[in-house]
Amino acid sequence: MGIKSVAEACAVGLLISQIGFIGKPFISSASDINKKIFSLSQVVNLQEESPYKKSYKVNITGKEGCLEEETQSKNENNKIEDAIVTSAVKYGVDEKLIKSLIKQESNFDPQCVSSAGAIGLMQIMPNTIKKFNVKDPYDVYQNVDAGTKHLKGMIERYSGDIVKAIAAYNCGGNALDKSGFESLEDVSMLPKETRIHVTKVFHYYENGF
Repeated sequence: MGIKSVAEACAVGLLISQIGFIGKPFISSASDINKKIFSLSQVVNLQEESPYKKSYKVNITGKEGCLEEETQSKNENNKIEDAIVTSAVKYGVDEKLIKSLIKQESNFDPQCVSSAGAIGLMQIMPNTIKKFNVKDPYDVYQNVDAGTKHLKGMIERYSGDIVKAIAAYNCGGNALDKSGFESLEDVSMLPKETRIHVTKVFHYYENGF
């Protein structure tokens, strides 16, 4: 599906999906997106129970600490950008599509953990972690590599149809096949979470963040 047709279909899909959200605008606020993202305290609690538990040191000693945090943030952003470019080239996946997916999945937070156990930037699930032998799912490079490889598999499964691939990334290929979903015009056939996921990913893809 071409980018122009994706944009047109996305507009139709957004309109159809409004039916499931009576009286509410579909492109929701940042707070709605963050319903999928745990608070810092919740993430820490989950990590304590996780086999991938990590410990972190925080400098809160004033200006020096703020400058250190700013530098760390810049370095983290550079790592994320580099990981995306590396995986895009390695697997032949559109870099912009990967970024749009990460924006929706984790809002670029490498420490993001969902209630379903999805981890990191691309919210990779335990079965994906095991399948691709990921040693540290919180590691930016390992997470983006595994997530992009998984996305590439979905793109190949659906013969290059990136709309189906993005939908399957969220709900799984078997569930997507059973739903009867063929294009964004059929977005109302998808589970609520998946139709939000699909329409927002392509909204970011077409309009930026």
